Amino acid sequence: MAKYKYRMGNGLAISPEKDMRMFAEMSAKGWHLEENQGVLFRFAQGEPHRYIYALNMDEDTDETMYETYAQCGWTPVIKEKGMHIFRAEEGTPPIFSDTASKIEILEKERRKFGALALVWSFVTVVLLIAGEMMDSWLLMILTMCSLTMTVFTAFPFLGLCRQIREGRRKEQHHD
Repeated sequence: MAKYKYRMGNGLAISPEKDMRMFAEMSAKGWHLEENQGVLFRFAQGEPHRYIYALNMDEDTDETMYETYAQCGWTPVIKEKGMHIFRAEEGTPPIFSDTASKIEILEKERRKFGALALVWSFVTVVLLIAGEMMDSWLLMILTMCSLTMTVFTAFPFLGLCRQIREGRRKEQHHD
């Protein structure tokens, strides 16, 4: 029997709640999140367990953050710059108990992806204009690469905008 399974994520910046649910469902079946491999997540076989998962996209992390989360019952599963996925026993209080701190982290990410999307959009437009003036297969390849980068930065930007809007709506309903 296979020791690992791979699943494609829904896009952590676009819909993290779907990925967190998928990780929990996989753990309940005995497949525990182990590694991020680009758009794929690797799960290792183990005993079925009811874990919950949480995402922290903060880029400014240190060991103090990990210690604080550990004291609250959260164990880091994936530690990458700008993407930290934690696991805890079902029923553990959430990492972000207040919406304001979650929104603050999402806004930092939104600014980063917004700037990248703007740059790649500009590069794509310049390459498209140059492509109209010259007939070059190299220019066409560069344009396709630039367009791909535009998509991979614009969609997370839009997803983050949606999450921030939903967070603010929740915050207003609690006031």
